[in-house]
Amino acid sequence: MLASVALLITTGLILNYIFEKLHLPGLLGMILGGMLLSQFGLISPKFMELAPELRFIALLIILIRAGLGIRVSELKKIGKPALKMSFLPCLFEAVFIAISAHYIFSFGWLESLMFGFILSAVSPAVVVPSMIELKEKGWGQDKEIPTLLLAAASLD
Repeated sequence: MLASVALLITTGLILNYIFEKLHLPGLLGMILGGMLLSQFGLISPKFMELAPELRFIALLIILIRAGLGIRVSELKKIGKPALKMSFLPCLFEAVFIAISAHYIFSFGWLESLMFGFILSAVSPAVVVPSMIELKEKGWGQDKEIPTLLLAAASLD
């Protein structure tokens, strides 16, 4: 199992580096590496049993990073817009995707709505690091845009 962890981490870091050199998100390389390793059976079955717990831990780390990037004073200034940004875009996207899926794929309405909400979910793994990077560079600070998006992604 330790060899699987080492192989997964090494492959993820190498593909992250390659994708960033190609001006693509490094996360895509990591995802691709994990998919390839699991498809070719190079990951131990015992390690795969731990996958749900590891995903949960990864989400916790991402949300903790988001929480550390938000100051209460900033959040008070942008309270209502952050609340609106947490559910309105997701709701509109989900409804549009549900209507499209119903007519294009002939899904039932319940399946279309499930499909819509799954596709419209904002991924904190993508939003949080990007917004933290923008905050560090000082971009959008006058209107607290990175803080707004960090709070919205965390709530979503």
